[in-house]
Amino acid sequence: MIRLFTLVVALCLLMSLPGCIGATTPVLTLEAGQPAPELVTVTVPATYYLFAGAEDKKPIYQVDLKKNEKLGFVRKGDRIDAMAKGILIELPERAEGVSYTWRVPEKKKD
Repeated sequence: MIRLFTLVVALCLLMSLPGCIGATTPVLTLEAGQPAPELVTVTVPATYYLFAGAEDKKPIYQVDLKKNEKLGFVRKGDRIDAMAKGILIELPERAEGVSYTWRVPEKKKD
């Protein structure tokens, strides 16, 4: 019984690690070399993740948003940064070909 409990706890911990998000759906993407898209208002309360480039396994930022809160990208002078819930997330200088995407986990199908 103790082994089963230990196994269940270990699996829960592994699933809660960053990078163990599962399938996600893109919400908004900043394509390399393109102007910043406008902020969007989320309609689904959830944890939203910001990914850099094609790296879909490890987010660079995560934030819990409620319905009607905003996320996206903003221009500040000559640079573009991410924004969520009014919080500015500084992005590294954009290297050639790097894009950023806000994603939300897919709802589990029953």
